Amino acid sequence: MVKTVTVNLDEAIEKRFREKATLKYGHRKGSLAMALNDPLES
Repeated sequence: MVKTVTVNLDEAIEKRFREKATLKYGHRKGSLAMALNDPLES
């Protein structure tokens, strides 16, 4: 089951998160979700 979660982040943190997610997972649909799920699943 997939749930939607809304998070409020500082703009600088959000920018760094997107940059790191893009570097690791590429610029494709779902990369932000993968970047959040991976550390939470381990």
